[in-house]
Amino acid sequence: MKKWIKAIFAGVVSLSMLVGTAGNVEASTSQASYKLTAYNNKGKKVNVSAPKNMVVKYYKNGWYSGTLKYTNYVKKSGKWIKSTKTSTIYMPAKYVKKYETKNTKWVKYVKDIQTEFDYLGVDEAKAWFKGEFQEGYVGVGKGEPILLSPTENDYLYVENSKGIKEIAKTLNDDIWVDGVEGYVQTANTDIDNDGINNYEDDDIDGDEIENYYDNDSDGDGIMNNLDNDSDNDGVDDENDYSDGYYSWGFAYNVSYIDYDKETYVSKTDFKTSSVTQAYTKVYVAPVKNGITLAEYNKIKTGMTYQQVVNTIGENGNLESSASGYGTTIKIYSWSQKSTYGSASILFENNKVQSKSQAGLK
Repeated sequence: MKKWIKAIFAGVVSLSMLVGTAGNVEASTSQASYKLTAYNNKGKKVNVSAPKNMVVKYYKNGWYSGTLKYTNYVKKSGKWIKSTKTSTIYMPAKYVKKYETKNTKWVKYVKDIQTEFDYLGVDEAKAWFKGEFQEGYVGVGKGEPILLSPTENDYLYVENSKGIKEIAKTLNDDIWVDGVEGYVQTANTDIDNDGINNYEDDDIDGDEIENYYDNDSDGDGIMNNLDNDSDNDGVDDENDYSDGYYSWGFAYNVSYIDYDKETYVSKTDFKTSSVTQAYTKVYVAPVKNGITLAEYNKIKTGMTYQQVVNTIGENGNLESSASGYGTTIKIYSWSQKSTYGSASILFENNKVQSKSQAGLK
């Protein structure tokens, strides 16, 4: 988008070179002659002003235009009679401000969660879908709620189109996750207190007999084949899911709907920032010393607008201006006194980005 904006303005620069000093045709006329005037109830000519917050639009050369309805007195039969007139008026950019009306809306997005079914029976689970355990796999159907922590009923919450929180549900239809059932110890990970986790310990009860050869691997005096509490934590194995059962597998990019609150500009207005003099035409200030070829050659990329003004000795005429995507681009022009020479300079975020000239001496 930034390159697109530059391309358009590059075209404007080229065009400004073709028109030369056309923008200064009315330079010899005083600014006062362009002021909008009317007669008051005593027949005296007075200046007409545009009110504050009047909506206007950009015209050209740093000027804005709008339609103004104002009071004017007309002399009839020796009396000044009140009437109303409507005119297109102009005012300089320094009296105009940009106003944006911003609103918010809930925007729908389809999002993905990369899920990993890892030890579903313990707190290490990263994501889980409420479904039925079956031999060798876990079935997940469309519309199932997304449960992040099965031991705490910690569901994934999202906002709906009205901004109300609700539990996220899967959009996918028939996700089947391959799983493996097995055994892992979690409640007491070091029964013999030797600093080695039980599932890595070859001598889990510390009797110096490897578990593989030990008929009483938890050291409770009950043979392994008769022991219903194989980790010696006081809970029968068949009921000891929190520290004795796991199932794992993988599922990726499971989709769900979420609404995010976003701010957008619903309306952009340009309004007068104060009561200001209304003009009937755009006034372009006459060239003072003008720009010379020597001054033009001193202007380098990266210079600020003020540095350029200091080099040339006077302000330029604002030809075009635009902002967007964090970038403000303005084009100013300068004319050479007593010649048809002129120069245009493009500023990006107040720094010279490019320049061109025609007929300078």
